[in-house]
Amino acid sequence: MLIFFANPMLRNGVAEVECELKISKPDDEVEDWHAVSCWAGGVDGPVENVRLAGLRIEVEVEPSDPSGVWIFGVGVRDVLRDVRVPLEVSLLVDNGGGEEE
Repeated sequence: MLIFFANPMLRNGVAEVECELKISKPDDEVEDWHAVSCWAGGVDGPVENVRLAGLRIEVEVEPSDPSGVWIFGVGVRDVLRDVRVPLEVSLLVDNGGGEEE
């Protein structure tokens, strides 16, 4: 999963952006990653340009994981502006290994 952001507030030419992640599986298991820095530094070019956050998320589905809809909630927070943008994406997992309820 790739996370993008645009138009961060700058202080002395530097932006600070945090990302957090929550994965909800169909068996009600929830994995929560607290906020981590996904951009801290200078910004080249216009601030309105879309940028790739410095956080890469890889999810591996194990044979024992449940089939069904997995929901990925991502929070992108502009630390200097103190604004958080919630994003959500879901996907249907059918790995043949888990039991769907």
